[in-house]
Amino acid sequence: MKISLRLILAPLAFLVLAACAAKEPMPTSRIIEHQENLKTEPSQARLVEPASKVVGKANEVTVREIRTQTVNGRLIVDYALFNDRGRRDVINYRVRWLDPNGMTISQYDPWETVALEGHEQSVLSVTAPTAAATDFRIELKPN
Repeated sequence: MKISLRLILAPLAFLVLAACAAKEPMPTSRIIEHQENLKTEPSQARLVEPASKVVGKANEVTVREIRTQTVNGRLIVDYALFNDRGRRDVINYRVRWLDPNGMTISQYDPWETVALEGHEQSVLSVTAPTAAATDFRIELKPN
């Protein structure tokens, strides 16, 4: 009985060890593809898709349009906030500036507050703190 049990367990143990050794370890890091460079020629502006640049949600306030332009080497972003509710809404927003690798280049901007009446649109303009900023994220949250 002992011999037959050994004959069964030995190949089973070998198969388990072989299966564990065959798996490649999960990578702990990977190369990041460069972020889109939103800088433009000085006389040009670029229209940017809001879905790719807005993080968070603030009730019924949405970003409808984003335009970028480069002035004196610094990225300027204009974006239109729209309150889709029929009544006043107050939200907080800030911008996170990114370098070509998607890394944050400076401390977060402080949260700013804006009040929008029902169905009102407001265009906000922000300027990158340094010329190293080539991309951004607009962060929204309810007040």
